[in-house]
Amino acid sequence: MNKHALQRLCQGTLVTVLGTSMGCAWAQAEQIASRIERLQPTQQRQLQALMASRQGGNDARLFTDEEVRTVRATVPITATPLPQGDVKQLSLRINKAFGMHGNYTDRIVNPEEPAFPVCPDCDGGLAKACHDSLSQSRRATASTLLTQYPHLSEAVGGLYLVLAGGAPQLMGTIFVLQGRLVTNGHVMLDATEPAGSPNVRKLKLGRRVEAVFGGGGVRRVALPADATWRRHPSLDLILTAWPAGTKAPAELTLATAPLSGNTPVALLGFPSVNTNTDRPQDIDRAFGRCPDSHASESRMVISMGRIVSVTGAALEHDANTMGNSSGSPLIRIADGKLVGVHLGDALSSARNSAVAASSLAELTTAAAP
Repeated sequence: MNKHALQRLCQGTLVTVLGTSMGCAWAQAEQIASRIERLQPTQQRQLQALMASRQGGNDARLFTDEEVRTVRATVPITATPLPQGDVKQLSLRINKAFGMHGNYTDRIVNPEEPAFPVCPDCDGGLAKACHDSLSQSRRATASTLLTQYPHLSEAVGGLYLVLAGGAPQLMGTIFVLQGRLVTNGHVMLDATEPAGSPNVRKLKLGRRVEAVFGGGGVRRVALPADATWRRHPSLDLILTAWPAGTKAPAELTLATAPLSGNTPVALLGFPSVNTNTDRPQDIDRAFGRCPDSHASESRMVISMGRIVSVTGAALEHDANTMGNSSGSPLIRIADGKLVGVHLGDALSSARNSAVAASSLAELTTAAAP
């Protein structure tokens, strides 16, 4: 199940919730079970009915629209939670069907909350966007952030997979921190394979990866074919060293102070794939696209929002995202520092989720020579 296949998902709340239930990268059955237990009883029953409707538990076929409609029509509005035995069997079946190929679904949390295209050469560092006057204060905040911390747009890039004879395919977002390139583990999952250790990966034969940095895509860096990628043993994070002999761009700065809810943040990334809504008007409203405009290429976008909750290594935020936002750095507006790495939508929530940046400290230390 890849990001292109995700475009075929029905875009209802149920599927968004279930997509994340199944999509914890490198999830084990026990972790899936804990997520199932946190679902509402009706959601548990819906998930159980959807899995039962699948033909052949070993394939990775997505739920069809018809399956979703059938479940919604037949599953009671109220239901008692699944027995523990059912949860265990359901988690084992999900793990068997989807295995190591986890994905997250991004979400437009609030269509009224704007996101802005980054353009270093444009007035205020932002390209013209079709937002109404109510969004001007948010635009001013985003512009001020980029003006005060110009390295932000230089340290974030789009990550592309290049196959022989094919055009580059955008996989997600990547950024530079402490001499390393960092993104989500699931972004690099299909492009890499284990290399002697579960937490060490190398590029697959015939695959090439490039990172394009800057709001205007001004710098393209090809990553070595023998680059070693190290992932976090339990969190959806992966990193590799900046290519030797290549001058590194400005880097992000890791926040050290404790993070609290309601903190204003900005998400810098390369959203380009619609996997979160079947309402084009929501995308137009949230991402500032004029009705008669057509995006010719992926570009950096800054989404404004707030931290909704902080629970250990997990964050929830309400910045709008689309497919390929995975790996985007979450920046605290007050000081321009990195506070999280965006994942996708949060389980049983109307928010997006991220890994707290504090988890990067231990990963960069473990990956040090």
